[in-house]
Amino acid sequence: MDFFDNLAAQGITMAILQGTIFLGIAAFIIGMFWRYIVAGIGILFCVVVFAMPSKKEVKPVEVAPVPAVVQPETKEPSKSLKPNEEVVEVKPEPDTSEKGMFMTDCQKYGGYTASQCVALWNDRENDKVRYRSATNKMFMMKTKYHYNL
Repeated sequence: MDFFDNLAAQGITMAILQGTIFLGIAAFIIGMFWRYIVAGIGILFCVVVFAMPSKKEVKPVEVAPVPAVVQPETKEPSKSLKPNEEVVEVKPEPDTSEKGMFMTDCQKYGGYTASQCVALWNDRENDKVRYRSATNKMFMMKTKYHYNL
């Protein structure tokens, strides 16, 4: 008991010793798992921020009254208004060939330029020829498989 009596004489009580032990354990745990603790605090912060209600208030837009413009009277006779004639829009006839339809779809839906579409078309044609010449197959062949059971 001399050890604790000496500590008590220095002003260190049991409560201070217990607190020091708990702080040591807490420091050890934080030292081991500080990355997880920081990540958890960050995630908790994000959840709290996104869960907070928005405080935006919609302020009504004030419209200033427009002063009336007084136009001087003219002595010209009024003209009768004729109904507008129909405007006929002339559209070019769509190219119904396979290449024309491919080019139209490529530019409209693919977002490519005309030169890119031409390159794609040429690649497509070359691939067909390359495949046919490499495999020497001009048609689909029906095959029958025999298995030895």
